[in-house]
Amino acid sequence: GLTSQPSMGALVASLTGTELDTGISMDDLPSLSYYWEQVRGLYAPYECSLKAGSSDVYTHEMPGGQYTNLSFQATSLGLGDQWEKVK
Repeated sequence: GLTSQPSMGALVASLTGTELDTGISMDDLPSLSYYWEQVRGLYAPYECSLKAGSSDVYTHEMPGGQYTNLSFQATSLGLGDQWEKVK
């Protein structure tokens, strides 16, 4: 699924050298990213079909999590091809 959180690499890089420095080396990020990519693969069957963020959450005034849950439920009920009407 999608998330509103920035990537770990973006946080580590932006906080390096500040009082909030994570202590994680930029050299360690590729192996950490690889690990989490593998973990995410385990959850792929439970992810919704949305592959990009959508400004619809502002139009419909609903949190992104509810939006993706609604998409998943619509698809589960066989209404995925009618997503434009459902939302």
